[in-house]
Amino acid sequence: MGKATAVYMDYDNLYRSINESYSQFKTSEVVKKILEHLALGEENSVQLIKAFCDFKTANNEISDLQENLVELRHINSIGDGKTNASDLALAIDVIKSLYNTRKFEHYVIVSSDSDMLPLILELSYQDKEITLLYLESKVKKRYVESLKTRINVKKIEDILGVETYRPFDIEDIESSDEEKLKYLNCINKGMNRLFVKYGSKPLTVIYQKNILEFLNDESSFNLQPSDSSAILDYFKNEKLIIIKEVEVNIEDKETTRKANFINPEKLNELGLTLDEEINVKYETREESLV
Repeated sequence: MGKATAVYMDYDNLYRSINESYSQFKTSEVVKKILEHLALGEENSVQLIKAFCDFKTANNEISDLQENLVELRHINSIGDGKTNASDLALAIDVIKSLYNTRKFEHYVIVSSDSDMLPLILELSYQDKEITLLYLESKVKKRYVESLKTRINVKKIEDILGVETYRPFDIEDIESSDEEKLKYLNCINKGMNRLFVKYGSKPLTVIYQKNILEFLNDESSFNLQPSDSSAILDYFKNEKLIIIKEVEVNIEDKETTRKANFINPEKLNELGLTLDEEINVKYETREESLV
């Protein structure tokens, strides 16, 4: 029988952080992976799981959490934006648990918020084993470093098997042909997939939303929506991607649409060669729209 373990999640903090840094995951999926990770250690006997959140902001995840036997503590936040309501409620609940007849030897705190420090110190004074699960992309480095000699700490990124999200720096793509080609190849491959899907028709209409989807769906890039938008804006500014008005037939009616194309002339000018031929081509050479 492993150590009696209680898992306390600042779900407001986790939900907001996952959506900002790892939007390819639902937060409830992250919780499931965390619980599976804890279950792998025979030293843990997880007997209590609680999540503290204003669930008005995460109501689409309630059923998933309940399926994983997570006790939900709805904390009604007053006003807009981040409040300390959830982490305060979590801390109060943990302290109350210390004086219950049901005792826990091991506390797992899931939060990247350094406001948890007083609670962690109190649990340490009470001679409890403590594990902090945090997102490296959101935590203060000095906070984690100060705790490493006192408690167990683990990055949630390691549990998810993802690289730590770093805010995208447009200078990386400005200064490196390799970086330009990485993203342009992704966009071109996505365009070519649609080219085949729509019957290999020239002037296949590729909208801006399609290009953003190509970039966001490539998991190895670990991009957030704002990153993908910055990359697309850069390519447009540099005329590597241009916009042309093309005629399309929709429900037997001729109309025009603004379609996106990779500009082969600009590629040649910069000496860049894509992995695949450009199949989605524009036919005219008038000045492109900007």
